Amino acid sequence: MAGHTGKRKPHIGPSFRILVVDDDPAVHEAVRDALRSDFAVVSCATAAEAMHADARGFDVAIVDYRLPDGPGLDVVKRLAAATPRVPSVFVTGFGTFALAREALERGAVALLEKPFSAADVVKTVYRAVGERPVPAPQADIARDDRLRAVVSFLEARIYTGVREKELLAELGFSRTAFHRFFTERFGVSFREYVGTERLRAAKYLLAATRLPVSEIASRMGLLNPGYFAAWFRRQTGMPPLQYRTDASA
Repeated sequence: MAGHTGKRKPHIGPSFRILVVDDDPAVHEAVRDALRSDFAVVSCATAAEAMHADARGFDVAIVDYRLPDGPGLDVVKRLAAATPRVPSVFVTGFGTFALAREALERGAVALLEKPFSAADVVKTVYRAVGERPVPAPQADIARDDRLRAVVSFLEARIYTGVREKELLAELGFSRTAFHRFFTERFGVSFREYVGTERLRAAKYLLAATRLPVSEIASRMGLLNPGYFAAWFRRQTGMPPLQYRTDASA
């Protein structure tokens, strides 16, 4: 693996966890080094170990193509079937178009080719986090029409700004009833949830795109770029452009 640059990486948050499934200790070391300030990394050397891990507790999974006890593609497929909201990144030492297509068809969101650098890991994982759908609520969405409507609303607007008044009007909730409903289903308050997801979206857009800060602020529903910059700094300890610079280092 290419050496770590030594620069401080932008912080996503201690609650984020990544599952790495690879029998090469160097891969685990490289991922831990690249993401040590961003994710808690859980390592598995085999497919069997990965299948015993509670995938619902992870935000991203990195899976090698060839594992000692079976193909990594099967692990990605099983992860996608069990936890479709946890994105998988596929690792290979011999990437081809056919292989990439098969990985994507089986549920992976990105391909990471060996040897990879710390910057490759950071960019790929940030992109995977950014593409992750709205986190699943603590209830059965298939049996709750109102819950399904809320999740669909949030998924459609998480990158363009979530406005509570618009949600209440569209879904026919009173404010009090909605906040009680949301907290019961998601386990956190609506304000806390939107703040967390807005920060996640802002970090993704800064790390994975070249959009101007003013455009990102607008997409987050914060039309004043100065307010957005101050808000982002309070949340992360650094201004937006420094976060972008560190993410691309």
